[in-house]
Amino acid sequence: MNIRIQIIVVAIVVAALVGLINLIRRNKLQLKYALLWFGLGIGICVFACFPGLTSYLAGVMGIYTPIICCFLPAFVFRWR
Repeated sequence: MNIRIQIIVVAIVVAALVGLINLIRRNKLQLKYALLWFGLGIGICVFACFPGLTSYLAGVMGIYTPIICCFLPAFVFRWR
């Protein structure tokens, strides 16, 4: 991943988290939903800063393609 793309992704996520804090302050978003969005934002920042982490986790879990590792939580939470 290009460093320019990493910086753009982190900047977008930080802007979204600032907007999330603003929604919480104005009582337009409940805290239980905000915590989920904060966790997602932090996760995206971590994977953007360390792109090799996806390949490492895929290897540990025995998944052949790292992109499948990214979609796995979506499938797990969808069928919960």
